[in-house]
Amino acid sequence: MLTLAYCFMPQRIVVGGGVAQAGALLLDPVRARLAAADPHLALGAKHVVAAALEDGAALHGAYAYWQGAR
Repeated sequence: MLTLAYCFMPQRIVVGGGVAQAGALLLDPVRARLAAADPHLALGAKHVVAAALEDGAALHGAYAYWQGAR
C-alpha cells in the first residue's frame, strides 16, 4: 500500500471488504506507518477510513452492473 500511496498521493484511502471490520485495529497502524514514512505522504493520506458499505460493496456493484447491462 505504501508504494501505491507514493505513486498516487491520494487524499483518502478506503479499506473495504471483511478486513475493514477490524476497524481501528487495522486502520490505526496503517495511519501510523504512512505518517512515519514521509510527512508529505501523511498529509496526502490523512484520511484512512473503512468503506461505508463494508461487505455489501460487492453486492451493490454487481447490482449496478446488472442494471447497466440490461
